[in-house]
Amino acid sequence: MQTTLILGAGASAPYKFPTGFELTQKILALEGNIELLIYFSDQNTPLVRKFFQSFRMSTATSIDSFVAKNPRYTEVARTAIAIVLMEMEDREVFFNHTISDHWYRYLVNKICPDSWETFDPSRLRIVTFNYDVSLEFFLATAVSHMYGKGAADVTEKLAKLEIVHVYGKLDRPLGTYGQIKTNIDADDEKYEITKRDVKKASAGIHLMGEGREDTRYLQTIQNIIHSSDRIGFLGFGFDEVNVDRIFGGKGFSAPEHGKKIFATTKGMSAAESKEAMLRVNKRDMSKYSNENFMQKDCDCTTLLRESLILS
Repeated sequence: MQTTLILGAGASAPYKFPTGFELTQKILALEGNIELLIYFSDQNTPLVRKFFQSFRMSTATSIDSFVAKNPRYTEVARTAIAIVLMEMEDREVFFNHTISDHWYRYLVNKICPDSWETFDPSRLRIVTFNYDVSLEFFLATAVSHMYGKGAADVTEKLAKLEIVHVYGKLDRPLGTYGQIKTNIDADDEKYEITKRDVKKASAGIHLMGEGREDTRYLQTIQNIIHSSDRIGFLGFGFDEVNVDRIFGGKGFSAPEHGKKIFATTKGMSAAESKEAMLRVNKRDMSKYSNENFMQKDCDCTTLLRESLILS
């Protein structure tokens, strides 16, 4: 049975990463250190100043939606996202056992059997709208210590778990996770090294404003979802554009085909939750039984435990 988890910003929130609104606030806060963004993005001062002014006054709900309408700011925005997210990376947060919604821990304990030889994560696939690589880092670290295996063995094994970032990701080795600090003094001898790291990481981010419409890439994502028996939406906002991209405008097949849907709708009203599911299914969700459909105002761990989607 094939299972796919679809992750939105809420899925990374327990690990100190921002929601869409919080990311907007943190990007705007970079204006207080504008020279840093000018340097890392290699964009001229007037353009960067205009970016902050326009982004602030546009009242756009997310950086993605703003750049989609203002593609000239793509490089500045992409660099700003990389700076914010890299500064928020924290290795220790994963191993703090007081986190209430530590669904990464729940996930790794569900997919890892007693024997290394029988460990096969290929039945799980993940489609994420997040740029951060916190999940990849956690899985590599936890699996390594759980089985006492080296990086090469763990990398080979985890390669069977397909993780697709819809809009790209911070591109760099997992070994540098949480190690690159961007808010450093210009006289620091590591400044140039940090710049190269930021440029490489930001290059992996693909904003909507870039017009990235690789049909084959989107088809791969759509094939993953439509071929899955169980779909779990974690911390996903059900934006209409994002839903259409990953489902290809088709929605799910009829429930008699056995498709099971589970979704967190934390913070949504009843009307918003219903609208979200109609975007996904394109049909009347009342046709789904309680066994095939669960929509719950809860955190990610609770949904995984109550739906048994990883069992």
